Amino acid sequence: MAGAQLWVTGIERSESWPLLGDEGRSWRPSWSPDGTRLAFYADHQGAVQLWSWQPAVGSVEVLSGQALFTPWQDTPRWSPDGSRVYVLLLPEQQRPAAAGTLSAPPDPTDGPTVDVLVSPPPPSQDPTARAHEPAQRLCDVGIVDVRTGATERLFTEFGPMGVYPSPDGQWLAVVGPDTRPSLAQYQYTHPLYLMPAMGGTPRLVAEGLDRGGRGRHDPAWSPDSRHLAYVRDGRLWLAPANGGEPRQLPLDVELDVRFLLWHPAGKQLLGRDRGGRLWIIPTEGPGSQKARPLDLPEQRSRLCVMRRIESGRFWSPDGDTCVVGARDKATGRSAVWRVPLDGTPPERLLAEDRVLHVAPVGVIDSYFGDVSADGRTVAYAIEDESHPPDFWVTDPTFRERRRITHLNPHLDEVALGTTRLISWETTTGEQARGAVLLPANYRDGQRVPLITHVYPGSSLSNELHDWDPYSSILHLQLLASRGYGVLMPDTPAKQLGVPDARLTTAVLLAVNEAVRLGIADPERLGVMGHSGGGAAVNRLITETTRFKAAVSAAGRSDAASFFGQLRLWPDGSPDMFGIHIEEGALGGPPWERPYDYIAASPVFFLDRVETPLLLIYGIEDDAVGVEQGGEMFVGLRRLEKEVTLLRYRGEGHFLTQYSEANRRDVVARVLAWFDQHLRP
Repeated sequence: MAGAQLWVTGIERSESWPLLGDEGRSWRPSWSPDGTRLAFYADHQGAVQLWSWQPAVGSVEVLSGQALFTPWQDTPRWSPDGSRVYVLLLPEQQRPAAAGTLSAPPDPTDGPTVDVLVSPPPPSQDPTARAHEPAQRLCDVGIVDVRTGATERLFTEFGPMGVYPSPDGQWLAVVGPDTRPSLAQYQYTHPLYLMPAMGGTPRLVAEGLDRGGRGRHDPAWSPDSRHLAYVRDGRLWLAPANGGEPRQLPLDVELDVRFLLWHPAGKQLLGRDRGGRLWIIPTEGPGSQKARPLDLPEQRSRLCVMRRIESGRFWSPDGDTCVVGARDKATGRSAVWRVPLDGTPPERLLAEDRVLHVAPVGVIDSYFGDVSADGRTVAYAIEDESHPPDFWVTDPTFRERRRITHLNPHLDEVALGTTRLISWETTTGEQARGAVLLPANYRDGQRVPLITHVYPGSSLSNELHDWDPYSSILHLQLLASRGYGVLMPDTPAKQLGVPDARLTTAVLLAVNEAVRLGIADPERLGVMGHSGGGAAVNRLITETTRFKAAVSAAGRSDAASFFGQLRLWPDGSPDMFGIHIEEGALGGPPWERPYDYIAASPVFFLDRVETPLLLIYGIEDDAVGVEQGGEMFVGLRRLEKEVTLLRYRGEGHFLTQYSEANRRDVVARVLAWFDQHLRP
């Protein structure tokens, strides 16, 4: 969220302006039901607080002075009458030390400074005995009076992952804090509660809801507030709001927990199975046994549905259809479809060589766009590899389209690269694909230095027209604008993204194709990756000497030490994250499979490395400890190999969340590293 700012665009005049100044951050806007106020989060006064903007009077002010629980993924939730806003608050005993952070405990002046960890754990450190785990998720459910700013704490130290008011304003659905059945269980699950909207005793509706791909689980209220729909173990359930047992709807496919929308009339639900297909699911009468798949006539990825934001219902312009955005896997083209709910063929409304903009990691990415209250104006965002997202408006037919923002005019003067899709045959005779970002002003037949961006188990070719592809160390156009090509191949991986023996073969086949096509200079090849991609880079350079420069950020290097990496939550209890990544991928703990752990650890093969390596780690990284980079650096230094280790104080796992100064430093050093080793 570093550097996030809220801007407003007037649709009639296509004018845009920021709500607040350059200092601090602002994010996650939410319109009141009548459209007269915009609630959002901002840290311009230090702590994260709830702010409000009233377009009619032009005022921007703090709505509640209470410090909020760091709500990067959450959104202010309005009561249906627009008089109140539900938020997550820091517990009263916690004071924010800086914008969006929890305060650290005071330094002791006397006595020992010892942490005592015990196994088997005492109740204070046992996740099976504690109601809330981890402790840094503890927060209060608060309600803010819009007229007075008075803030009331409805439920204290509850730690919810999401709060969802019913349309009639009588109930709150709350997805509870994450828990694990045991220390040996990696998958976190959530309980689901119903609570009176103005306070009262929570009622448990269901346990064991999995958290989904983005760390959240979103239930959906029926338009009449009588039922709450949710997914448990892939199955669809309806819980009566006024009590009674939930009932499972008959559907023989597993549904995505973060994709569940009601028809505006409340008689049907729209869900998406884990394979990406849409289903329309009747909820009443004998028809409830006849769920229907809604297919599009082409292969698609990043399927997303048009809805009114935060409504819990999909947009149906005529009551008989839904509007779906999709991307053709073969070409990268995006299209918008009007899809009949009765299973008849869909109608394509829009198609172009750009992509519908979906939300980044950590935010709902199953939906796109928004619709005005009267249903006559549709707003959506599109982007391509050389144009960041901008907003457009159209009518419900998508025929009269008009761009209303030009958020980055300075890029009009910058020469940027364009992309090309390439394919090749694997060793098993299958077709594999990759996207190549060509340098600015590229000419066919021109061989350029090529940097391969890797992330194991990903289909990076699907990001052919994305402005900012997933999990990169720096924006790829920074390389293309300086004469580099960037290859983004699809790569295989074992469970949980741990690179396996197939990785090197897959990457080298992609590189060979770029060389064969006359794009890549075979003597000027580089490779880079972050997190799982960093682990992939660490492995690649022990198995091939093709690359003349490598950059690895936040990557694992020693499977056994990663298994045993000790992480502590703020309350002193140990986290077990690393154990389950390696154990799940390698089939057991290191004492059962020691040779598999050695084979998966690049540090045991550093004598094979000939590629100069730049390592980047945040010292406060609680996902991949800086020691993983230290092992690579120490081993290569002992072998007198060329290696540089960058350790950034105060930074965590994600480079996009580094401070601006450190982010600029990373970019400058990465560019200099590739210039040093890949320029003639």
